Amino acid sequence: FRNILVVLQFSIAIALIISTLSINNQLEYMRNKPLGFQKNQIVAIPVSGGEFCEDIEPFKQSLLKNSNIRAVTGSRLLPSRIGMYNNITWEGAAQDESLELIFNRVDYDFLDTYEIEIVNGRDFSHEYSFDVVDEQRENITGAVLLNEEAVRSIGWDNPIGKKVVQMFGDERYYFNVIGVIKDFHFRSLHEKIKPLSLFLKPNYPRYISIKIEPTDIQSTIAHIQATWRQFNPEFPFEYYFLDESFDRTYQSEEKLQTLFSSFSLLSLFISCLGLFGLAAFAAEQRTQEIGVRKVLGASVSELVLLLSKEFTKWVILANVIAWPIAYFAMNQWLQDFAYRINTTWSVFVLSGVAALAIALITVSVHAIRAAMANPVQSLRYE
Repeated sequence: FRNILVVLQFSIAIALIISTLSINNQLEYMRNKPLGFQKNQIVAIPVSGGEFCEDIEPFKQSLLKNSNIRAVTGSRLLPSRIGMYNNITWEGAAQDESLELIFNRVDYDFLDTYEIEIVNGRDFSHEYSFDVVDEQRENITGAVLLNEEAVRSIGWDNPIGKKVVQMFGDERYYFNVIGVIKDFHFRSLHEKIKPLSLFLKPNYPRYISIKIEPTDIQSTIAHIQATWRQFNPEFPFEYYFLDESFDRTYQSEEKLQTLFSSFSLLSLFISCLGLFGLAAFAAEQRTQEIGVRKVLGASVSELVLLLSKEFTKWVILANVIAWPIAYFAMNQWLQDFAYRINTTWSVFVLSGVAALAIALITVSVHAIRAAMANPVQSLRYE
């Protein structure tokens, strides 16, 4: 029964260690995976409304006078949380053929601010008045940028100049495709990249995004705040950094990592306490045997190995039990991510070796003490 408890305790501890390392690796992967857009050094300002929203161009130009501000743009949604969609059809589509297309209404310089790459065609430009969405305009409502996934879903080889038809109930709005942007992760890595479109509507943004230099940030924020109060004194100045907001997307995973880390340490501690007691009990039971072996010439290292060997096999058995359980559990957890790490054996080996090393250190305390004892006293032991 004692051996069963040792195996059970170490199986739980090893499984928890493997899970903790796997969660940590997935979090590191998500933090470091290229998103297809620049989220660092971006100050995001929520816009509540007011006359200020009717034309934000003067506000933008005033901000750009500061050399620490590299770009300014507005948008309905930020790149990290685009989720609204409409049904669309397109030039050359069958009668009942349609596609759910996620969309975002953006200002000029949106792609430059977020460093989103254009793979075909051009960006929105002040030189083309028909780029701006105008629902009163006949035939062509405005221009649209599609991501690569949208082009693949539609099945176009060369989309430039083709028409996308946006459907709002019985209304139909026609957009001219002027460019294709590289796919970027506009949602968390739990989801695959979906078809996306960007429309140009400079006025009435919900967010203003400001790309700043990484130097003298406090002074830059002070300049942005002063400019905001100048152009929009009716509403308070609120801001946050986009990278910090984006990282909070994985807050639940970070809490899970902390929880598993705590339970791993606790479980390993309890396992070592049990093993420590068993090692003391085993050493006491074999006191006379140790004395005889020492008199007959056994070295300290040989005696330590003798006492440690029995416990080593139980920890190895615990690895055999824990590995498939942890592998199955982590594979199930990783299914929630469209973009995830591959489960590697190095995590399992590292966890197993760590548990075995800690177990050997725990057992060795008693093993060395018993091996170093005076053999005369050991032989007299009753």
